Order: sequence, then C-alpha cells, then structure tokens
Amino acid sequence: TKVREYGAVVRDEPTRLNSMVEQVLRFSAIESGRLPLEFDAMSARGMLAAVEIELRESVLREGFTWKIEGLDADVRADGNAIHVALRNLAENAMKHAAAGKWLRFSVQPSEKTVDIIVEDQGPGIPDEDLPRLFEPFYRGADSRRSQRRGSGLGLALVERIVRAHGGAVRAENRHEGGARFVITLPAYNT
Repeated sequence: TKVREYGAVVRDEPTRLNSMVEQVLRFSAIESGRLPLEFDAMSARGMLAAVEIELRESVLREGFTWKIEGLDADVRADGNAIHVALRNLAENAMKHAAAGKWLRFSVQPSEKTVDIIVEDQGPGIPDEDLPRLFEPFYRGADSRRSQRRGSGLGLALVERIVRAHGGAVRAENRHEGGARFVITLPAYNT
C-alpha cells in the first residue's frame, strides 16, 4: 500500500505544481490588466457541465455526488476565464468538503444578472475566515492546521476573474451545514 501511496504522489505532484504555476501566472496577468477577455454569450449550465466533464475522473475517484440544477441562462463572459473560476470553486469544495461527498451547482437567473451557486455539505467556513477568503495567499485556519495543500490563490483568482466581468462573488455558510459560493454575472441580453 505504501508503494501505491508514493506512486499516487509521484503521479499527482507534477499536475498540482503545474496548476499552481498556472494560477500564479493567471493571477499576475489579471492584477496587471494583461489578461485580455473576450466576452460572448455563454450558457451558465453549459459552463458547469464543462467543469464536470473535466473533473469527472476526480469526482468518481473521490466518490462525490455532483448535481447541476436550475434554469439555464446566458451570461456575458469570457468562457475560458469563467471556466477557471468555476473549476477552482469545484476543486476547493472537493478539497474542503470531503466528508460530505456532495456538490450542488445551480443557476438562478434574474432580469439583469445570473447567479451561479456552488454548494457543499462539508464543515463550512469558520466565521473568522469569511472576511479574508478572497485575499491573495490567504489560507484559512483549518487549512493551515491540517497542512492541506494549496497556494491560497484559488479563491483570490475567482474573485479577480468575476470582478473583471463586472460581477461579484460571495461566500457564506449554509444553514444545513457546508459552504455556499455565489458568483453573480451580468446576464447576456441581446
């Protein structure tokens, strides 16, 4: 079993490091205004489905239940950038909500905006961490205590991407337990 453990580390470490470098470069480009965004009408449910396809192997391997709910709506977005933001939220939920093994993604359109919601049934977010979650390099107390891997850039990158779209993101705890992240983007109105 130790051989399998070490094999998994050797297999996963280059992917993790590559992802971290990608996040640092993307964050730097957004902060400096060098990341050109190409806005178009993008299906909110379609973007969630693309993230599900990309993460399907991890979802199955980790035993998560993944649900996409709500009415579809088009948002005004750069599909690649929002894909990164949604993937970061999904990976973050999987990392922190391992005990719950349940992720729900939903789309809630209104006249001018569309909310894309990512929820889990994990332990939730400690109150002292909520105000700082989107700060670059901030890692919550639980992550530091458990020595959970991460750069502290994932949520900061989500916030910068969403803000570059004229949107907003917020984090909160669910009454039922777990965390909820809500991305609000401008609706695409023809």
